[in-house]
Amino acid sequence: MHRSKNETEPVPAHVKPAWVYTAILLVSAVLALNPITYGFVATEDWWPRRLGQLYLAFLDLYLMLVAVLAAIYGLRGGAFARIAFKSLLVIFIPISFGVELALNHYKHLTVLKEYREEADNSNVIVHRPDDLAGWSLAENFKGNHKGSDGRLVTVEIDERGGRKIELYKETDQKLFFFGDSILFGAGVGNHETALYLLSERLRGTFNVLNYAVSGYGLEQMYARLLLKTDEIKEGDVVVFAPYSGDLERNLISKRLPCNQFFFAPPASGFRYYPVFESGRLTKSELASECNYLIDFLLLRSTLPAGHLYRWIRQRNLTQRLSQNANAIFEAAEKHVRSHGAEFAVIFVAVGPECLAGRHRIDLSDLRTEYRSLIGFCPSDHQEVRQLIHEDEFHWSRAGHRWGAEALEETLRSMRIVDAAPVLQ
Repeated sequence: MHRSKNETEPVPAHVKPAWVYTAILLVSAVLALNPITYGFVATEDWWPRRLGQLYLAFLDLYLMLVAVLAAIYGLRGGAFARIAFKSLLVIFIPISFGVELALNHYKHLTVLKEYREEADNSNVIVHRPDDLAGWSLAENFKGNHKGSDGRLVTVEIDERGGRKIELYKETDQKLFFFGDSILFGAGVGNHETALYLLSERLRGTFNVLNYAVSGYGLEQMYARLLLKTDEIKEGDVVVFAPYSGDLERNLISKRLPCNQFFFAPPASGFRYYPVFESGRLTKSELASECNYLIDFLLLRSTLPAGHLYRWIRQRNLTQRLSQNANAIFEAAEKHVRSHGAEFAVIFVAVGPECLAGRHRIDLSDLRTEYRSLIGFCPSDHQEVRQLIHEDEFHWSRAGHRWGAEALEETLRSMRIVDAAPVLQ
């Protein structure tokens, strides 16, 4: 059937008039104004803040989908639709990412101001800069600070640079622990940490030394081990007790080192971070390693662009992180055994891992034999929540009591500690 020149092709039913697509674009823009404004005026402790963040995450994803769908359908419409929605597809997504980065930048400035004010008003400046490890603990330090549950707790560092634990004269054997803030005991007093309680339980068998430092990754634990080499004697035991997330605390992932770098007060002197290459540690300057937009704002973002960026990075990083961990564990074990001591790896478990029944980071590619505290987690979710501080994953006082028992049982199962009665 032939049509005359004045006749036009029928418009497919699914193609809407151009004004419909224009309305979609305008409505999307109006909706975007609310959370953008909201992100600038809401305070951090205001209860709708979390709801607003969730709303913004879904809205961000919605706008991206609208851009794609509108472009697909708009291409089937008139010239206006083709131009408008090709532009929408090409321009909107980077604008959306830019808004996300801007919101994260504002949030960072707000949190940074509060963080530095808190640091300036605190008498607990327990860390000092370290040219290799990045930071370490200040020897012979003692101070009080408000713990996660609001109590005043005591932080005391001994002359060796470890969290203070009384040593017993009944034995010369030492049990060294290297870890992060979990075993350091963030938020609890010296006498409430899992390793202090473990020391009491093992009295007469081992003296326990707590060389864990908040924020440490595997490279830093290894650096601290090298620093303590002269203390390790034949018959001692060295335990690396990381949280699975510590495998990401390096300049391969950049997530924590760059986070610490941009949060550290200018006067802190925090400039370097260790890198493990070819069997040895070197240091790298963070100012040249960390990009504020990519390695901080985007890497920390909880919105769609951040999730997408981390997912892409993680796909490429998983194997490298496992290889790096294997190399560090093997080097640490070789170093420790050369001094006649034993070496072990025990992965601690934090609340979210207990709830999930698995470690956050996949450990299946590790060659080093290790033990895990996951198997000691309570099966009841309410009991698990009692082991951690509210709104974070660090162990509470109850969590440290649980941790001491789980560590003791693990050490006994590894035959590091014999079956002799212990002080309860």
